[in-house]
Amino acid sequence: MSVSNEEQQAQYEHALASFEQFYGSVDQADQKAQLVRDLIGKDELVDALLKPPEPQARVRLRDAFPPNELAKALSDAGSIDAVAGKICRIVMHKRKLASHRQPRPLNQDDVRQIQAYVREVWVARNPPPQPELIPVDFVGEVYLDTETTGLGAVDQVVSVTVLGSTAQTLLDTFVALSHGMKMTPKATEITGITDDALVGAPSFCEVWRRLGYILKHAKKVWAYNAEFDRRLIQQTCSQSGVFMSSELGQKFRCAMLWVEHERCRMKLTEACQLYKVDTAGCSAHSSLGATHMLFRLLCRLKQQRTHDAGNDERRG
Repeated sequence: MSVSNEEQQAQYEHALASFEQFYGSVDQADQKAQLVRDLIGKDELVDALLKPPEPQARVRLRDAFPPNELAKALSDAGSIDAVAGKICRIVMHKRKLASHRQPRPLNQDDVRQIQAYVREVWVARNPPPQPELIPVDFVGEVYLDTETTGLGAVDQVVSVTVLGSTAQTLLDTFVALSHGMKMTPKATEITGITDDALVGAPSFCEVWRRLGYILKHAKKVWAYNAEFDRRLIQQTCSQSGVFMSSELGQKFRCAMLWVEHERCRMKLTEACQLYKVDTAGCSAHSSLGATHMLFRLLCRLKQQRTHDAGNDERRG
């Protein structure tokens, strides 16, 4: 819940005036805190209501540590406390340089304000999933494919599809370009996706609300070239200021490693041909088509492994 300083102050003054009208004045801070809890029932706002942060102090904090840069630091560190602690050290260092002597330590109000600002940026970039976005129709394994602006260390995901354990579509969406990124001519040639096609698409932060939830609750995440898809999703998370834990990355499984052939880096289409997988209606150059091809290929591979295991038992 976002409440402006003016609204916080108005709520506090109204609550305090109501109390004093019937019970007299209140001088002690702890009594005021309890009063606010009792009258408006918002524990998380108590500190702000008792002493609203100075608008100019918040402005200076935002100017010194812009939200986009702070979001990147949060993505890299993965911890609100770690980033807030780093900002406290930077503030102390700047004060020392400005005063040319040992500055006064940060008091509790200073630290609280920094922590509140860092938490505000974190929540803005990592909103909890809305009930209607929570997938409830998948169990265990999911199947994923992405399309990207390219193959490099700064490229981004522009399309992502996730299928559930019975090939039901859990997620299928374009992703808007960010940070001035453009589709490379080669990527457009392969995928058919242009910059114009991505105009109006949801941001990666919006897509992550569902994608992150799916990855969190899936037991395994199958991708054909899992290392590539995991890396590009991680890169896009970092660029967008959202956090992908190493735990999620460890769920990725590589279908390409299952393909038993002397060519170790066989393309998805070639693997499907080798194992006689029906790819009718699927395009390997769209994330939706490639994910359906992946699902069918893995079904065939699992059937073959089950069949081979049965033959080994009979021969044994």
